[in-house]
Amino acid sequence: MAVAHVAGMVAVKQEMPDTPGPSHYPTPHEVDPVYLEERILTLCGENPKGITDDVIIQDQPLIDTERRLKALQRLLSQGKIDLLKQGSGTLVYKLKTTGSTPRK
Repeated sequence: MAVAHVAGMVAVKQEMPDTPGPSHYPTPHEVDPVYLEERILTLCGENPKGITDDVIIQDQPLIDTERRLKALQRLLSQGKIDLLKQGSGTLVYKLKTTGSTPRK
């Protein structure tokens, strides 16, 4: 913060921090696919009942559908998450547990 005295008045200039705060969303070009996969796994861990696409979109609003789906497909193919369908037809992604049965 910088303070300047001008003709008996005080002006305060708010400077931006050098490091981005929690409101910084990386642009799609800044996002490493591994980062996105790790973020999805973290969200799944924070929500044991599972997450929907909407949760991922809220967390990573600038990530396009193609990148999001690629990350989800990779996690599914690696056996790290399960894809379930709720009664309403909504797709839910959950962390795979040791007791989970593989999809067929």
